Amino acid sequence: MTTSAERMSNFKSVFAHFVGYNTAGKAHTITSLSLITGIPKPTIQSHLDVKGSHPTWPMMLLYMKVLDSAFTDAILSPAGLSVARAEEHESPSSNQLQTELARTLLKLAQALEDGNIDKYEKMKLSPIFRATGQELISKSNEFDDYLKGLI
Repeated sequence: MTTSAERMSNFKSVFAHFVGYNTAGKAHTITSLSLITGIPKPTIQSHLDVKGSHPTWPMMLLYMKVLDSAFTDAILSPAGLSVARAEEHESPSSNQLQTELARTLLKLAQALEDGNIDKYEKMKLSPIFRATGQELISKSNEFDDYLKGLI
């Protein structure tokens, strides 16, 4: 049976495999993960630090949503659980992604018609931008993986 300290040590080592201070071999930098999730950079840094804080459940869910399914697998594997791989399910085509990006840009343009984005528009647009950003990063990662396969 693993202790709470061992589970947290596992989390921090897995988290450090996917997130870092630079992009060398990492899925995200601290800055990019902060921009996508809305979690402050110091909090993410603390989650990386061996003696730092541990993520709350809502933060953990955000990390699982944003980071590769391999991250979620690694976190859940001590409990004997795993996630369905994206390639096992229908994924959006690049045409669908382009359409969604166009819709997002239209919403941004409409919000900027008066020259600024007020707090209500920001509250409405932030989740849309995060979701679109996640899709773009996912597609970018798929393309990177494809290119690596060609080399």
